[in-house]
Amino acid sequence: YGNTALYFLSTHRSSNPITPTCILGMAWLLEHGADPNVTSSIAPSGKPVPSDGETPLQRAAASGWDADALQLLVDHGASVDARRADGRSAYALAVRAGNRSGADYLERAGADTASLSPIDELLGACLTN
Repeated sequence: YGNTALYFLSTHRSSNPITPTCILGMAWLLEHGADPNVTSSIAPSGKPVPSDGETPLQRAAASGWDADALQLLVDHGASVDARRADGRSAYALAVRAGNRSGADYLERAGADTASLSPIDELLGACLTN
């Protein structure tokens, strides 16, 4: 589907029971040279997706992964300010998904927090009550 193994593992929601195993797999891949900045851009249908250029860090942030899991990617060179084709960063995706733990970590890691749109903030507020 045009994805790397690292990206595939990051697509699992944080609530998925296999996510801890996925994190172990990601750690192994990263320790053996996987590049956390390689993007994914192809949907299972074979067509380009609107989020073209999404990194594993962006997908993990949007999937609700906590600070420890995101730090694994950042510690291995993931760019905290990389942007997808739609302009969203991992920080914006975490906020938008209501992933406060992930957003707080990315802010501490130096992510640009000034680029949030009002829609990102509204969606995040709705998801966190």
